[in-house]
Amino acid sequence: MKIAITGGGSGGHTLPAVTIYDELVGYFQTTASNEKFNCIYIGSKDGIENQVANNKNIPFHYISTGKLRRYFSLKNISDILRIIKGIFDSYSILKTFKADILFSTGGFVSVPVVIASKILSIPVIIHEQTTSVGLANKIASYFALKIAISFPSAKKYFPESKVIHTGQPIRKELFTGSKDECYKIFNLNKNLPLIYITGGSQGSHKINTTFKPILKDLLQLSNIIHQCGKTDGHNDFQELNDYKQSLPDSVKHHYIIKDFINTQELKHILNGTDLLIGRSGAGTVSEVLALAIPSIFIPLPSATRNEQYTNARMLEEISAAQIINENTLNPELLKESIINLIINHKTLTDMKKNIKKISMPSANNIIVELLISNKKTF
Repeated sequence: MKIAITGGGSGGHTLPAVTIYDELVGYFQTTASNEKFNCIYIGSKDGIENQVANNKNIPFHYISTGKLRRYFSLKNISDILRIIKGIFDSYSILKTFKADILFSTGGFVSVPVVIASKILSIPVIIHEQTTSVGLANKIASYFALKIAISFPSAKKYFPESKVIHTGQPIRKELFTGSKDECYKIFNLNKNLPLIYITGGSQGSHKINTTFKPILKDLLQLSNIIHQCGKTDGHNDFQELNDYKQSLPDSVKHHYIIKDFINTQELKHILNGTDLLIGRSGAGTVSEVLALAIPSIFIPLPSATRNEQYTNARMLEEISAAQIINENTLNPELLKESIINLIINHKTLTDMKKNIKKISMPSANNIIVELLISNKKTF
């Protein structure tokens, strides 16, 4: 089987792509079939997808790209020309590779590849990670054979006959974590629940500064692992570490402050978390869904199409999460919300049960089967 993958511009597009690549590699290594598996990744030269594909040793081909805009701009003219060139670039790459199917995870770089695949009669499967659809996937949907969606609310944006609710691809290693291992690695207090604070890979200065005044009180009731990120332009990591040194010894040691958390640590942290507080990007929400983690979401207000709020709202509607809007966020409100949850075990248990009602932990397998069953056969 020869599969071409495209999608990029952000980690939200590239991570699902390489997650499915890993799943396909595992499938063809363990299946009884003698069919060989080959894959290429098509993206932009300077996009994050180039680095990600190279880290996975996936042969990478770059094409000319242009940004897609919903508003008038003179740049649209030059970018349309780049997109047209990108279609020709993609056509040449796909024809040479003789792809059986294209898997696209969105981003503006994917549009030329999807169009070229359609010209070559290569079946196209696209995946939409968010609850609100980007322009790239909206355009790609007209050329796609099937459209996989992470969240049911995205269904309304696409032709109903093409849509399959698969859930979000999740890295398999996240399911191999252990609460016991988490408490052991970080030497946490076994008698206290674990709160995981995260502002995403870049961190959130707003979340970090809101937590600082209430950390001492929260540490009386819980362990806290705080992924504060780099927060460019600020010095949150050092300031929080300095603050930690001023805490009483009785609580200091179950406050863990990290600027970055690697995958090996993350799988144990997520499996050990009793309550997550953080942004509500598609990746975080998908992990919460997969591992049934009760959460308080603080959506990023500047997110495209307000998608973070929409993601969080989906879980709030089924009493699986709470939302605090950033414009109302303050230390006392956050402290009250957290304490009300961690001292009420029944509420947390009910939240976990509600998440499990809509979770899709088999998303990887469903998408792989979708790709294999729809590959080109002529």
